[in-house]
Amino acid sequence: MVREAVDAGGAQKDIFPSLHTAVPTFLAIFSFRHRQRVPFRYTWPIVAFLATQIIIATLFLRWHYLVDVVAGLLLATSASIVTQRLADWERGRRERLGLQAAWMPLVYPWSRPHRA
Repeated sequence: MVREAVDAGGAQKDIFPSLHTAVPTFLAIFSFRHRQRVPFRYTWPIVAFLATQIIIATLFLRWHYLVDVVAGLLLATSASIVTQRLADWERGRRERLGLQAAWMPLVYPWSRPHRA
């Protein structure tokens, strides 16, 4: 029955790595990394739970092979590391040269945690 359901609704094209895995995992890592800020303080467990359910569903419904999922996890982790380092580099460059920000901040000052 599962195979019939997948065959009926799927595009039947193998995609490597699994973006069904990479995108939710990237969002879960991002949410976890910023869990000290609002709204991530409250939403990161939900995002992480949903990401795991999407990954399990892609395997259970046979949209992807295990190697596709592992590659998707590696892609999400690598992208998270690279984007964080790039953001840190850009912030340092801006401060060193006294440049204006290239984009608006994701988190506004009023949503940062209070320091005692």
